[in-house]
Amino acid sequence: MTDFAPLVTEAQVASLDAGPRLRQARARALSSRTLVARGYGRRDWVLRRLLAVNDAICLAVAMALVMAISGGQQGHSWEEYLLYGSITLPAWVVLFKMYGLYERDAKRLSHSTLDDLPSLFHGLLVGCLLMWCWFAAVGPAKVLFVEILVFGVVAMALIVAGRVLTRACFVRLVSPERVLLIGTGDTSGALIEKMRATASRRLQPIGMVSCIKGAELALSLPRLGCL
Repeated sequence: MTDFAPLVTEAQVASLDAGPRLRQARARALSSRTLVARGYGRRDWVLRRLLAVNDAICLAVAMALVMAISGGQQGHSWEEYLLYGSITLPAWVVLFKMYGLYERDAKRLSHSTLDDLPSLFHGLLVGCLLMWCWFAAVGPAKVLFVEILVFGVVAMALIVAGRVLTRACFVRLVSPERVLLIGTGDTSGALIEKMRATASRRLQPIGMVSCIKGAELALSLPRLGCL
């Protein structure tokens, strides 16, 4: 007759060994979770790409205008110059990203296009010099420095106008991002008012977590709990 006692004992031992492993796996999973997200949300992802598409379109339009007005030179049509210039559009986006022109909206409460002007100006300056070298080395012929200068001015105006329009449409079409405040302090009131200001309608305070009684009356926010 078969003895089942060893089998039962082995099953019990295996279940007892699996218990600590499961608890350790759950502990590691909980420790990997953080209150602050490690990456940008979907909303910021969309805005960054809208700004990049706007910059690429404005640069392409500026190139087309300048090349069409110049009419080409040295036996080469302006369409040929435009083709070589269009190849540089991805490099322009990478250059602007290096200057932080796509991540600042997610890092600041109120960020406007005026805050982009210094980095945008310097990025266009470096980009125009690199594009002049590109045409001198790879293009059909050198581009006149006057044409590069006019291109930089036109691109600056178009990009600034396009960014203002992109941010305005984005704020109107996308619902505000809800914010939960943890704790209160002397600057909490100013911070909440800044979020509610017209210039930063993309943030909407919905409540706070605080152990201070009466803070909801001072800040005009519901107190949702205590830590």
